[in-house]
Amino acid sequence: MSISEKKWVLELTDGFRVAAVVGAAAELGVFEAIPEQGITADELASRLACSIRGIQVLCDALAGLSLLEKRDGTYFLPPKLRPVLRESGAETVIPMLQHRMNMMRGWANLPWTVKA
Repeated sequence: MSISEKKWVLELTDGFRVAAVVGAAAELGVFEAIPEQGITADELASRLACSIRGIQVLCDALAGLSLLEKRDGTYFLPPKLRPVLRESGAETVIPMLQHRMNMMRGWANLPWTVKA
């Protein structure tokens, strides 16, 4: 087996990380909780009753995916994504993201299901 085959197999199994980050944000209400003027990790953690460190890691990951913007320690939801990532948005995908998180929990148990 070549290195490229190993890399390919590992890349196939890496998609769960992005899904988990986006799904966690949807379940926690991160996108809905960010006002237009932005919010710090401390403020967001307080608003969502989460740990500051946990929210910071999650929001930094979302910024790395270009789903949030981070400027001077403040997180912003890009205007073009508000209709999609706010529950009140006309094109919201939040219910589907929440549903996919539920599905992902089930798929994570696939080895035990196959054995049953």
